[in-house]
Amino acid sequence: MGGNDPAIILDDADLGASTMKTMLAAAFQMTGQVCMAIKRIYVPTSRRDEFLNSFCSAADAILVGDGLEPAVTMGPLHTRRAQLRAAGLLDDAARRGANIRNARQGRQRGDLLGGYFVRPTVVTDIPDDAPLKTEEQFCPAVPVATYDEVDDAVARANQSVYGLSGSIWSRDTNRALEVARKIEAGQVWINSHGPQAINHLAPYGGVKQSGIGRKSGIDGILEYVQSQTITTHER
Repeated sequence: MGGNDPAIILDDADLGASTMKTMLAAAFQMTGQVCMAIKRIYVPTSRRDEFLNSFCSAADAILVGDGLEPAVTMGPLHTRRAQLRAAGLLDDAARRGANIRNARQGRQRGDLLGGYFVRPTVVTDIPDDAPLKTEEQFCPAVPVATYDEVDDAVARANQSVYGLSGSIWSRDTNRALEVARKIEAGQVWINSHGPQAINHLAPYGGVKQSGIGRKSGIDGILEYVQSQTITTHER
């Protein structure tokens, strides 16, 4: 059930500390190794700088290091292969002219050379066809793109082989619902995203190449049901 979850921020969204905390957790929880993590962010051009300042400032507070230490809030990736893949995606983005932010900044605990560490990274000015935006990166590197029209953001968000999850961020719930209905994903959250947003009474699953079927809710129960059809023709 892979995913390449988009998060679309509308121009009226709250970009305060609480929102940044929620988005940060959705993007970087478990070092970004979550199928339903935020993996692409779309921000109105008019609020780009405001968002980046808030999000990058929050990301800088993450303490990278040995996950067994109580103060550490981000550990390593699970394998050397995953670390090399993350580095390759970031190198490719840089070659395409992207701006890599926070990759060599942020806090750390101890020597990071001995583990599969990747710092929380925000990537801007990256083209839509870059692998970091089209693939499931499964690491703490999040591309941030800008848009001028909401329909353009929706079209770009849907331009993916994946359709697991997505989120819309707005102060206006009705407006957010209107946009959410256009997202090609198994579930779309409003003002939240990821594991902390899941309602286990609701069906969960994806579309496109993000899995088959559903779990949880009545849809999940029906996955285990074998139906039988008996038809009679009166004579």
